[in-house]
Amino acid sequence: MRGLTAVQYEVARRCAAGETSRQVGLAMFMAPSSVRTVLSETYTKLGIEHNRDALREFLEGIGDPEERIREFEREHGSPEGAGDVLLLLGF
Repeated sequence: MRGLTAVQYEVARRCAAGETSRQVGLAMFMAPSSVRTVLSETYTKLGIEHNRDALREFLEGIGDPEERIREFEREHGSPEGAGDVLLLLGF
């Protein structure tokens, strides 16, 4: 499975929390149609059905990415960039 980008993760997190595409778009300075496109790409990457409940369950299963980053850094030191950490964690 390819990792999620920071934008894909944030859109997924917000949608799983119940925000509409319009609300996510306003918060992230994106058009609602762009939010829907990102969400569709995210579903494909994660191999789940186009269902916000399934997305919510998936995100709950991976836990808090910020905590996973801190845990990784405690165990292995800090990589050069935050993007490296997200890729290593499968996002």
